Amino acid sequence: MIIVWDNFESAEENLTAEDRAELGRFLDVIRGMRGKVIITSRSREEWLKPSQRFELPLRGLDGEERWEYCDAILRELGLKVNRNDPELSKLMDQLAGHPLAMRVVLPKLEQMPAAKISEALRNNIAALGLNEQEEQGRLFATLRFVEQGLPKNLRPLMSLVGLHESYVSPHLLELMAKQVDIGWTRPLIDRLMAALAVAGLVRDIGSATFEMHPLLTSYLRSRGAASGPCQRAFVDVMGRLANNLGPREYHEQRVPFLLHGADFHFALQLSKSLSRDQDFAALTQSLAHYAQNSRNFVEASRVYGQLAQHYAAREGLEGEATAYHQLGRIAEEQRDFETAREWYLKSLAISEEQGNLQHAASTYHQLGVIAEEQRDFETARQGYLKSLAISEKQGDLHGAAMTYHQLGSSAQEQQDFAAAREWYLKSLAIKEKQGNLHGAASTYHQLGRIAQAQRDFEAAREWYLKSLAISEKHGNLHYAAATYNQLGIIAQEQRDFETAREWYLKSLAIKEKQGNAHGAAFTYGQLGLLAGLQGLLEESGRWLIRCLSNFLEARDQSNVERTVRNFSEAYQQASVVDQQKLRIIWQEANLGPFPTEPNQP
Repeated sequence: MIIVWDNFESAEENLTAEDRAELGRFLDVIRGMRGKVIITSRSREEWLKPSQRFELPLRGLDGEERWEYCDAILRELGLKVNRNDPELSKLMDQLAGHPLAMRVVLPKLEQMPAAKISEALRNNIAALGLNEQEEQGRLFATLRFVEQGLPKNLRPLMSLVGLHESYVSPHLLELMAKQVDIGWTRPLIDRLMAALAVAGLVRDIGSATFEMHPLLTSYLRSRGAASGPCQRAFVDVMGRLANNLGPREYHEQRVPFLLHGADFHFALQLSKSLSRDQDFAALTQSLAHYAQNSRNFVEASRVYGQLAQHYAAREGLEGEATAYHQLGRIAEEQRDFETAREWYLKSLAISEEQGNLQHAASTYHQLGVIAEEQRDFETARQGYLKSLAISEKQGDLHGAAMTYHQLGSSAQEQQDFAAAREWYLKSLAIKEKQGNLHGAASTYHQLGRIAQAQRDFEAAREWYLKSLAISEKHGNLHYAAATYNQLGIIAQEQRDFETAREWYLKSLAIKEKQGNAHGAAFTYGQLGLLAGLQGLLEESGRWLIRCLSNFLEARDQSNVERTVRNFSEAYQQASVVDQQKLRIIWQEANLGPFPTEPNQP
């Protein structure tokens, strides 16, 4: 027999201690028997002993089941699901797989596009035309019933909750509440979250964060805009959080932006209407930096361009210089070095005019980097030394360490390994002293490359593993991928082909997931060389073609030429049958004349 105690949170609050003990004894008695008890509850039911329960948290529908339910709803209306529609995907994410929310909202696709529905859910629920007599109306009536059931001293706090999108943190609510009403204390906030959790409107996901029901924000905003003090407090706290996250690395930004990214965007909208320029700048810069770190360069360029216009309109030259500098970084990431140089020079002109030497040093450094990428080592050296002179004079050890590292990189590219090692060790000494683990990992990696170039594979492996330990611990997948690739090269040099392939594929999985096409090209190339060493010339050709295509797209001419040479060598070693296959692979890639013919690319 299966016994179901449904909506148990409603009963549990009325149970005496004796009642709970009696139910506990009953559960102990039937343990191990064929009969089972299923308890559905919105609370954790902490009174049950661990031996008396197996907790099964239920979230919204996810993955394929979410789309199947969407299809079932729309099929009743004679509509088809287009999974390739990015706006529909965003709407589905916004509804978070909650069946009732999906049943309420998705039928509106018959009258309006997904983007308009998403916007209405965020800001103007009335635009959906919900009817009190319909299922939609009953849903919002339920939410209204829950709110009205809250103690009166908790209800005003709902205005702050309604400013959030998908997740809410009691800590952040506390920071906002202090600015609105000193009576809105943390104990009140905790009582509110507990009440909403019991009602099923929020769910504790740990780390002092609650996931909100997808229509809770819509309902709260449907009552009218939050008060001015609430809006200002929300913008202030989200602006400060964004300002703190802005300069961090991607692995540090990822989770906070996953939880609060939508809140940052809403706060950005409010900062405009409230004329809060400082918060606008902090939010914009943080969103742009996150987009850049996550390799969404189109979005990063758009947001930094918006920031540059904002500062230009207000004659905020220092901020304008920062925006131009970051636009240069984005162009550099895309290997558009000429555009990057133009942005850097615009930034530098403002910094020097304003006497902002620290910012000028950063831009000289980046001008050195793009010159090095173009193998103009003398120009690179001049840029680095200008940057270093400022950093050392101002006592900026962090900036100096970065430039020491790049001087090491430049020396390494010119095969001057002794000089490179000296520069790297100077950089490393500062990074280790300052506790800059991320920077240290980068330098450990480069010291590994020097040892590898000198065929001291054991020393190289030790440096790489020191770097990798930091990258993996801190979730810095971008750096980890580079180190996996180098460990693969060492294994390949030692003819441990299976280990090499495993390292390469670990590296490639990260690079492809992060959209790092240029980095992936290097690993495609190594997999091509590895297959060639194993006599798998057709496989080698396919990897090398993928490598070549990415380098062509990145306009990396020196690596294009190197990859063509590698492909030609594979062709020369191949049998007549494999040579024919390699010709077909080249032709299918639309790369022009075959490399053994005139006018090769």
